[in-house]
Amino acid sequence: MTRHVAVVTTVDSELLSLFSDGLADLRAHRGGEAIVREILNVSGSDPEAALLDLVQRGCLTAAYDDGALRGFAVVSSSPPVTIQGLFVRPEDRRQGWGGTLLKALLDSDRPPVDAWALPGDRGMKSIYEKAGWKARLLTMSDARGSDAE
Repeated sequence: MTRHVAVVTTVDSELLSLFSDGLADLRAHRGGEAIVREILNVSGSDPEAALLDLVQRGCLTAAYDDGALRGFAVVSSSPPVTIQGLFVRPEDRRQGWGGTLLKALLDSDRPPVDAWALPGDRGMKSIYEKAGWKARLLTMSDARGSDAE
């Protein structure tokens, strides 16, 4: 197994599929719709157009195993650099791909200083805590008019 992490420069069907699946997974969780809106930059935006925009702005970093896509991270394009989403294919979870992506981002010329995690997403929180990060902000919302349950 040869792990390779790189900034994404082109969009293919495999990446688009994982991106769409990741957005669907986010939408299924409390608080996820707010993150999807931030990632897409406009509520209801076309995922393919949003993905192309993210790639053009250098906001997508992907992890590969012998050329096969295993996961990707979405980072903000402006300071403070924030990991807005970290997605690993379901069949590749619990194999270190999230940590591999995080380490590559931390070692990059634009290391993130913040990361988003959904309420109750213990797996995502564990990835960040293993790297020594601590929770420092929790956003509370009025359930009326939001996607909170």
